[in-house]
Amino acid sequence: MPDKKEDSIAKILKYGFVVTIIFSILYYTCSEIYNATPEVSGKLSNVFSFVSSFGIIATIIVYLWQRNDQKRRDKDENNKKKESIKHLIKRCVSDFCYCINKVESGLLTGDITEAINQLNKINNKHLERCLIDSKDIDFNMFYMISNLLDAINEHKDFIEKRITNGSNKNPDYYDGSIACCNYAKNETNERCRDIINY
Repeated sequence: MPDKKEDSIAKILKYGFVVTIIFSILYYTCSEIYNATPEVSGKLSNVFSFVSSFGIIATIIVYLWQRNDQKRRDKDENNKKKESIKHLIKRCVSDFCYCINKVESGLLTGDITEAINQLNKINNKHLERCLIDSKDIDFNMFYMISNLLDAINEHKDFIEKRITNGSNKNPDYYDGSIACCNYAKNETNERCRDIINY
């Protein structure tokens, strides 16, 4: 307990001493300026103007440095976001191709119901999320993802219509449906590569 009192008294004395020194320096400077002759006053005015100019220049330099640093950080963050979006798109396209492969398997075995069930498993929620996230990062990437999403939806709808409206007795039915599946996989993989390489 006595140590705390001694520490607080020492702090009070230290701060009081510092304040006294600062006040003495300011008082002496102000009195010299007040009592100065016009020649000295003009010289002091020039010195203070010169020092003030350095302050303005330093402020401008610090502003430019901070602005460039912020731009660099924003660019790094956008690049990280782009890479995570690209990774998720790659995964979404891989899932799409997996479902289309299952559709082909269903068609080859003649199980139309299984093929339709596999088409219904195609989920674009992650791809839609990538589209939403990319609009704030890069407009070109946004349009590329939008085109990919449209292509996946169009292929899914076209294959589903072909399967449900096709004639099971027509020998070209399965070959044409499998060709549509292959085309869907090739186009989505090509669009995915374009996004990954962007």
